[in-house]
Amino acid sequence: MISFSLVRRALCLLLSYVKLSQDPTWASRFPNKSTCEIITVAPWEWFEDVKDKRVGKRGPNYEARKSAITKRAWTQVQALFPGLRGLKPAHLSAGSPVTNAYYYRAQKGGE
Repeated sequence: MISFSLVRRALCLLLSYVKLSQDPTWASRFPNKSTCEIITVAPWEWFEDVKDKRVGKRGPNYEARKSAITKRAWTQVQALFPGLRGLKPAHLSAGSPVTNAYYYRAQKGGE
């Protein structure tokens, strides 16, 4: 198993997909609100230790790993889109390769 400290040190993410809301009616329906979807990759090995645990029962270490990746991805998006710098998202959430394996039955999260 790869240690969480190694994950934090090695965390240089490849952003493979960034989508800002493209719905032309969004601004009129939700003034001063935006959405942003980010898709990146993470090795199965970073999360393999919780592969047999139930959703919501994977523990604080698992949540901390996802949170670290989420924050790093948001930082990278802000670097790519300077207009987003300084904004504080109302909500950030993340999945993991284990999430993909559970919901999509993707072998090892889809690697």
